[in-house]
Amino acid sequence: MDKPKIAVFSGPTSTIANSPNLVTSNKGRADGDRNLPGRFDHLVAQSLYEPVTVRIKKFSAHPMEEDAKGVYFDDGKDYYEVELHPEDGPFLLPYMARRKDGSGTGAPFEAGDMTNAAIGYGGRQSFYPDASRVFADIDRSIAGRDEHGEGNLLDRKADFEFIRALPPAGYTELGEKAGEDYFPYQPFPMSRRPRYSDLARVTNTVQRTLAQSGLAGAIWLEGSPTVEETTYWLSLLIDTQLPLTCCASQRTHGQLANDGDRNIVDAVEVILSGQVNGMGAVGVQDERIYAAREFKKADDRPGNYKATGGHGGILGTVGPPVTIWYRPNYKHTASSDVNLTRLPADVIFTDTTG
Repeated sequence: MDKPKIAVFSGPTSTIANSPNLVTSNKGRADGDRNLPGRFDHLVAQSLYEPVTVRIKKFSAHPMEEDAKGVYFDDGKDYYEVELHPEDGPFLLPYMARRKDGSGTGAPFEAGDMTNAAIGYGGRQSFYPDASRVFADIDRSIAGRDEHGEGNLLDRKADFEFIRALPPAGYTELGEKAGEDYFPYQPFPMSRRPRYSDLARVTNTVQRTLAQSGLAGAIWLEGSPTVEETTYWLSLLIDTQLPLTCCASQRTHGQLANDGDRNIVDAVEVILSGQVNGMGAVGVQDERIYAAREFKKADDRPGNYKATGGHGGILGTVGPPVTIWYRPNYKHTASSDVNLTRLPADVIFTDTTG
């Protein structure tokens, strides 16, 4: 049976599609390098180069496993043996890369590289060019499992089309330029913000995508300070009956207690529930569903979004199950008087000088 298909748009300066710095692990550091403090070496999701056979110590997944060893099948060994393959997806592994510095061994990548002008602020991008890797990490359970202890939270529900509408990262070796083709906010000296003309690019891209048949809905990902404006803009300009959910994050993908991954999973649930069909663009944040017109960031922390205007604005909750309490009565999307279909193709005006 075919799964529903959801379009996923990458918007500008989006923390939800950003990652922490890739810092060289201790296993990748040489004698004389700074040693990272702490009892464990930090790990980063990466792919295997070739298949490898590993032995996994039994009863090591949870401290109470051995207490219940009587319910486990006993094959007489103290370990499980399994062959891992590159196509299995990313694994949490030590980060071994080092920065080229003209020496024979290179130097460790450090968090401070992004503030060091002498080395071009690190020369790397932390944002993702589209959301496909974020979705893969969620499915791989890098970010955590669901409440039933299973992975593939997204892939088992839908197929996804990833679209770089106004992405936060760009392929510079292919000629893409910051401020024209992509819009990051860090390294901060290299931050670029979208221009007013980029709204036209966004509007046309979203409208063209949602006009195709077979879509169940769409997700828009953007930076938390501006996602509210884009949500309202899309509710006015896009002519569609499909649900359009908009999400942001206060912490980067891969950071402890990242809220963005959960918002993405919730947005998929909201779309597939069918409860928001015909409601236009909505914000999906912190398990709440917000009306586009009242969606507002109130503070720089998780749980910071609120409804403004004094007339409601929280339309429902993710649940489970997804529940809608109120439906917006104002015109939006397909019923908007200023959506792309209703806007005149030509505008005549008088320009007077003097």
